[in-house]
Amino acid sequence: MSGGFFAGRRCWIVIGAALLAAALLLMLARGSQEQASGMTELEARLSATLSGIEGAGRVRAMVLADAGAFYAENRAQEVQGVIIVAQGAYDVGVRLSLQRAAMTLFSLPAERVEVFSGWEGDFE
Repeated sequence: MSGGFFAGRRCWIVIGAALLAAALLLMLARGSQEQASGMTELEARLSATLSGIEGAGRVRAMVLADAGAFYAENRAQEVQGVIIVAQGAYDVGVRLSLQRAAMTLFSLPAERVEVFSGWEGDFE
């Protein structure tokens, strides 16, 4: 009878180890996706939102937080600055719209948000 108890206990240990391994793989996969694109989830969401501004075209954004540490999703950090590179930023109106959107989202002054025009090839 005691063999059955230990066999059941080993089964739960194996299941627990498998679940732990699966969770670690998921975390590593998420981290490698961010590294592959070079963007955090926040930066990807910001880029997608800013791309919706009329005339902006494709947009990439970088968010800088807490003394140079890039924004981490699992920690509340104060955003220090934003850099935006957009295809349509050569247009002053588009540039100002992109800057105002980032200023509003992060409650930043204008000097903490820089917007640059990018070439089409820069977004591949």
